[in-house]
Amino acid sequence: MARALIAAYPLFGCGLGGYESAFVQYKNSNPTLAQDYAHNDYLQYLAELGLFGVALAAWPLAMILAKLREGWLQRSNPERAWLSLACAGSALAIGLHSLVDFNLYVPANMMAFAWVLGIARACGEPVKQRREVSRHVEEEFTPRA
Repeated sequence: MARALIAAYPLFGCGLGGYESAFVQYKNSNPTLAQDYAHNDYLQYLAELGLFGVALAAWPLAMILAKLREGWLQRSNPERAWLSLACAGSALAIGLHSLVDFNLYVPANMMAFAWVLGIARACGEPVKQRREVSRHVEEEFTPRA
Protein backbone atom coordinates (compact mmCIF):
# COMPACT_ATOMS: atom_id res chain seq x y z
CA MET A 1 0.00 0.00 0.00
CA ALA A 2 3.01 2.26 0.01
CA ARG A 3 2.35 2.61 -3.72
CA ALA A 4 -0.78 4.65 -2.97
CA LEU A 5 1.24 7.02 -0.80
CA ILE A 6 3.91 7.31 -3.50
CA ALA A 7 1.23 8.05 -6.10
CA ALA A 8 -0.21 10.78 -3.86
CA TYR A 9 3.16 12.55 -3.46
CA PRO A 10 5.17 11.54 -6.55
CA LEU A 11 7.58 14.45 -6.99
CA PHE A 12 8.63 15.58 -3.52
CA GLY A 13 7.26 12.86 -1.23
CA CYS A 14 5.48 13.29 2.07
CA GLY A 15 8.60 14.48 3.89
CA LEU A 16 11.45 12.69 5.58
CA GLY A 17 10.09 10.91 8.64
CA GLY A 18 6.50 11.57 7.59
CA TYR A 19 5.64 8.08 6.36
CA GLU A 20 3.68 7.00 9.44
CA SER A 21 1.43 10.07 9.59
CA ALA A 22 0.88 10.25 5.82
CA PHE A 23 0.24 6.51 5.43
CA VAL A 24 -2.77 6.44 7.81
CA GLN A 25 -5.29 7.45 5.13
CA TYR A 26 -4.04 4.78 2.69
CA LYS A 27 -3.95 1.91 5.18
CA ASN A 28 -6.42 -0.93 4.51
CA SER A 29 -5.90 -3.23 7.48
CA ASN A 30 -5.80 -3.07 11.29
CA PRO A 31 -6.27 0.64 11.93
CA THR A 32 -4.97 0.34 15.51
CA LEU A 33 -1.56 -0.94 14.40
CA ALA A 34 0.95 1.83 13.79
CA GLN A 35 2.87 1.22 10.59
CA ASP A 36 5.85 3.54 10.66
CA TYR A 37 8.05 1.97 7.95
CA ALA A 38 7.52 0.53 4.48
CA HIS A 39 9.83 -2.44 5.23
CA ASN A 40 11.69 -1.69 2.03
CA ASP A 41 14.26 1.10 1.86
CA TYR A 42 13.51 1.97 -1.74
CA LEU A 43 9.75 2.35 -1.17
CA GLN A 44 10.41 4.21 2.09
CA TYR A 45 12.69 6.78 0.48
CA LEU A 46 10.47 7.12 -2.59
CA ALA A 47 7.42 7.76 -0.37
CA GLU A 48 9.23 10.24 1.87
CA LEU A 49 11.51 12.03 -0.63
CA GLY A 50 9.69 11.60 -3.94
CA LEU A 51 11.38 11.29 -7.32
CA PHE A 52 13.46 14.46 -6.93
CA GLY A 53 14.78 13.49 -3.51
CA VAL A 54 15.67 9.96 -4.57
CA ALA A 55 17.41 11.27 -7.70
CA LEU A 56 19.29 13.82 -5.62
CA ALA A 57 20.53 11.06 -3.29
CA ALA A 58 21.18 8.50 -6.03
CA TRP A 59 23.41 10.71 -8.17
CA PRO A 60 26.38 10.96 -5.75
CA LEU A 61 25.97 7.29 -4.87
CA ALA A 62 26.17 6.34 -8.55
CA MET A 63 29.25 8.52 -9.01
CA ILE A 64 31.01 6.87 -6.06
CA LEU A 65 30.14 3.39 -7.27
CA ALA A 66 31.45 4.28 -10.73
CA LYS A 67 34.81 4.97 -9.07
CA LEU A 68 34.92 1.30 -8.10
CA ARG A 69 35.25 0.36 -11.74
CA GLU A 70 38.26 2.65 -12.06
CA GLY A 71 39.79 1.04 -8.98
CA TRP A 72 39.15 -2.44 -10.31
CA LEU A 73 40.80 -1.58 -13.64
CA GLN A 74 44.04 -0.42 -11.97
CA ARG A 75 45.91 -3.69 -12.50
CA SER A 76 49.17 -2.12 -11.37
CA ASN A 77 47.86 -2.12 -7.80
CA PRO A 78 46.17 -5.46 -7.02
CA GLU A 79 45.34 -4.45 -3.42
CA ARG A 80 43.31 -1.51 -4.69
CA ALA A 81 41.58 -3.72 -7.27
CA TRP A 82 40.53 -6.25 -4.64
CA LEU A 83 39.48 -3.51 -2.23
CA SER A 84 37.30 -2.05 -4.99
CA LEU A 85 35.74 -5.44 -5.53
CA ALA A 86 35.10 -5.81 -1.79
CA CYS A 87 33.44 -2.39 -1.63
CA ALA A 88 31.28 -3.26 -4.64
CA GLY A 89 30.27 -6.52 -2.95
CA SER A 90 29.35 -4.67 0.25
CA ALA A 91 27.28 -2.12 -1.67
CA LEU A 92 25.55 -4.92 -3.59
CA ALA A 93 24.80 -6.80 -0.37
CA ILE A 94 23.22 -3.83 1.36
CA GLY A 95 21.38 -2.94 -1.86
CA LEU A 96 19.86 -6.41 -2.08
CA HIS A 97 19.04 -6.48 1.63
CA SER A 98 17.27 -3.14 1.28
CA LEU A 99 14.75 -4.78 -1.04
CA VAL A 100 13.23 -6.76 1.84
CA ASP A 101 14.06 -4.68 4.90
CA PHE A 102 14.59 -1.12 6.03
CA ASN A 103 18.15 -1.61 7.26
CA LEU A 104 19.43 1.84 6.24
CA TYR A 105 17.15 3.37 8.88
CA VAL A 106 19.35 1.69 11.50
CA PRO A 107 22.08 4.26 12.23
CA ALA A 108 24.85 1.65 12.60
CA ASN A 109 24.02 0.17 9.18
CA MET A 110 23.92 3.58 7.52
CA MET A 111 27.23 4.50 9.16
CA ALA A 112 28.86 1.27 7.96
CA PHE A 113 27.49 1.90 4.45
CA ALA A 114 28.85 5.47 4.51
CA TRP A 115 32.22 4.13 5.63
CA VAL A 116 32.29 1.63 2.74
CA LEU A 117 31.32 4.40 0.30
CA GLY A 118 34.15 6.56 1.64
CA ILE A 119 36.62 3.76 0.99
CA ALA A 120 35.05 3.19 -2.42
CA ARG A 121 35.50 6.86 -3.31
CA ALA A 122 39.22 6.66 -2.54
CA CYS A 123 39.70 3.39 -4.46
CA GLY A 124 39.31 4.94 -7.89
CA GLU A 125 41.66 7.87 -7.41
CA PRO A 126 45.22 7.59 -8.62
CA VAL A 127 47.78 7.45 -5.81
CA LYS A 128 49.73 10.44 -7.19
CA GLN A 129 46.63 12.67 -7.08
CA ARG A 130 45.82 11.64 -3.50
CA ARG A 131 49.40 12.36 -2.39
CA GLU A 132 49.23 15.86 -3.92
CA VAL A 133 45.95 16.58 -2.15
CA SER A 134 47.23 15.28 1.20
CA ARG A 135 50.45 17.32 0.83
CA HIS A 136 48.37 20.44 0.11
CA VAL A 137 46.18 19.80 3.15
CA GLU A 138 49.23 19.15 5.30
CA GLU A 139 50.84 22.43 4.19
CA GLU A 140 47.62 24.32 4.81
CA PHE A 141 47.20 23.14 8.39
CA THR A 142 50.84 23.02 9.51
CA PRO A 143 51.54 25.75 12.08
CA ARG A 144 54.07 28.31 10.87
CA ALA A 145 56.82 29.54 13.10
